Amino acid sequence: MQTTKVEGARDIETIARDIFKAYLGSERDKDLADAMYRLTENSARAADAVGEACVGRLSEGRMLALLGASGAGKTRALERIFARTVEFGDWQDIDADSPLISIKAPSPCTLKQLGIEVLRALGYPIRRDLKEYVVWELVRERLQLRKVRYVHIDELQHVAKKGYVKEAQKVRDTIKSLVQWPQWPVSVIVSGTPEIATFIEEDTQIKRRCLIVNFTSLDVDADAAQFAQRLTALVKRKAELSLGADAITLSRKVIHAAERQYGTAIEIVQDATLEALREGTGTVDNGHFARIFKIRTGCSEDRNVFTAADWRDIDVGSSLQLALSDQGRGAERKPNRVRRNG
Repeated sequence: MQTTKVEGARDIETIARDIFKAYLGSERDKDLADAMYRLTENSARAADAVGEACVGRLSEGRMLALLGASGAGKTRALERIFARTVEFGDWQDIDADSPLISIKAPSPCTLKQLGIEVLRALGYPIRRDLKEYVVWELVRERLQLRKVRYVHIDELQHVAKKGYVKEAQKVRDTIKSLVQWPQWPVSVIVSGTPEIATFIEEDTQIKRRCLIVNFTSLDVDADAAQFAQRLTALVKRKAELSLGADAITLSRKVIHAAERQYGTAIEIVQDATLEALREGTGTVDNGHFARIFKIRTGCSEDRNVFTAADWRDIDVGSSLQLALSDQGRGAERKPNRVRRNG
């Protein structure tokens, strides 16, 4: 790949990697770290309990649920906390004997399909069609064989979809059986959109065993000052560029453009910073953000959060539909041209 040199003899690709690798944490990461500590502490206690001591809560794993809208930054936050949790070791290496495995719930999700994904994460080759009960017998066998104490299921909202009531209850029952498994109690971490609240709260036994962390949406005004610190840190420290706009004002617009989701807001800042690097001006300004927003949404010029005077009134989630609608109205107003011969 051909790269362009910038100040300090670093090329754009090198800086881009630094920008995209950077984790810009927030206060919510402390809540997640605290919940993870409580989960691992309980799991260690259950693993140490044997014989007569293995009773009640000492004999059980726990659950941890991370909820947040799409774009909230759940996946990145979990990857970071997994990497920082000593007990999990090299959790992304299937051959590293980590006590943690992580899967994404398939869509649509049945109990059998979920079990197959767990088996794959455990390194079990699926060579034939297996009955549901056989799949989960193998899951228990492999969990104990591989000494896996933690199972992370991402995108759990796929289980909570309408029309999957029976399957959702089967998944709940299976999770409970893993958590309460006397010979090898497993702690289950689930993450997904707010729909999984129903999955948790419709079963009292699941609910009382669950630690909850909620990644709430940002507030355009209340969170602007803190987000401005992250924005400035990425632009100035990671990319070594100057900021050609008021950080607070820009942060308000970024938060709105990201539909108030922290992870999406960080992505917009990363993309705008890379845009400035490619341009080579040495400054990240409002124009770079405007171009990125247009590329990400397909919005029309008068509905761009970073250029419109009434940006707070813009429905970001419908930017493309509104742009197409505007084009349609424009075509209706445009008179038909009649080609004349001769």
